[in-house]
Amino acid sequence: MYAWVDLETTGLDASRHEITEVALITTDPSLREISRWHALVRPSRPDARAIADPVGLALTGYDFEPRAGEIDQRACAHQLAERLDGLTVCGHYVAFDRSFINATLKRHGFDRPRASRRGIDTKVIAEAWRAQGMVTSTSLSILSSELDLCHDHPHSAMSDIEATLGLARILWPAMMRAARKHLE
Repeated sequence: MYAWVDLETTGLDASRHEITEVALITTDPSLREISRWHALVRPSRPDARAIADPVGLALTGYDFEPRAGEIDQRACAHQLAERLDGLTVCGHYVAFDRSFINATLKRHGFDRPRASRRGIDTKVIAEAWRAQGMVTSTSLSILSSELDLCHDHPHSAMSDIEATLGLARILWPAMMRAARKHLE
């Protein structure tokens, strides 16, 4: 089972910055959707606004104003620990998301989920396609445009993970060959 995850954050440093939005789509090995979860997440650090990355905030549109239905960081950590347990974490540049997931869990006293240490990263496969001249970039927005994927709201977690899953479905044969090679 796979957990396709995308996060939006207050910056790029998981040790200092926090999650502001999370989207997770669970699929079976054939990439058929099983479930999805989306949450807006309120930063909890007293200095969150002062240390936030203004460039990242501009990309995501996050402005620290309260949003309806927001959950706090601890509730986010609890949900991530529960929802990722036993799954292979996947995404586009998944190392970034994994670093924030692990930091958030640690910060709020949760063990890391018993997710597979191996993940699937569509950016890695896209890099191989770019090297072969099949695409011009590994940017999710550019890939979405070049491959006619729906990606209406770049840097919105659910839109990003839906585009990532669409990309994975296109790249799946190459991804499975790479995964088998990696496991050998």
